[in-house]
Amino acid sequence: MKTSLFDSIKNGNSGYPLTDAYNTNHRFYSDFIEMMDYFKAKLSKSQYSDIEKKILSGSSQDEQSYLQCMCELSVIYYVMRKCCLSDSFKYEPKYNGGYNPECASDYNGKTINIEVKCPNMCKRMGIESHDTLKLSFAERIPDEFNYKSIINNLTQVLMPSLQNSQYSGIEAVPRLDNKLKDYLEHSQKSFRLVITISIF
Repeated sequence: MKTSLFDSIKNGNSGYPLTDAYNTNHRFYSDFIEMMDYFKAKLSKSQYSDIEKKILSGSSQDEQSYLQCMCELSVIYYVMRKCCLSDSFKYEPKYNGGYNPECASDYNGKTINIEVKCPNMCKRMGIESHDTLKLSFAERIPDEFNYKSIINNLTQVLMPSLQNSQYSGIEAVPRLDNKLKDYLEHSQKSFRLVITISIF
C-alpha cells in the first residue's frame, strides 16, 4: 500500500521537523499545509505529485536533503504567489539535458530562471564544535603560495604553545566562497537565457 505524504508526516519519527511540528501543533506544520494546498490548486497533478515525491525522498535521506527540499519549495511558493503571472510560470522547466532550475517565468520578453541552493554546513558545524584552535583566513590564499604548506607551518609553530591549553589540536576552517563558485557554475547549466537569480 502506498503511503501518502501526510500519513508519512503524521507517523514519522521524532526529530523529523514536519512530524515534530504536527505533534506539537506548531505553525510550521499549518504553514506547510497551506503551501501544499496552494501547490495542489495551482500546479498540474503530475507537478504536485513530483513535489510530494521530493518531500518524501528528502525526509527519508539526511538533514541536508530535507533542508534543500524545503528551501526550494519555500522559494517556489513565494515566487508563485508574489512574482509571477500564472500563464508564464514554469515549474522545473527542462532546458539542458535534464538540468533544470526550480522555476521560471517570462518578463518583458526574457525568461527569468530561479535556482535554489542550500549549502551543506554539516562539515563546517562539525569543525566548529571541536575543541581545537581554528585557523581561518579573511582572504583567499592563491595556489602559488601553497595553502596546505602555510597551514602545516602554522600548526608546527603554534602546537608547542597549546600543550597546557584547552585546545586538543589545530584545524583549518575551509572558506565557503568555493561553494558559491560551484553553485554558480552548476546553475549555469540549468539556465538557457541571460537573466538568472540564484538564492542561497
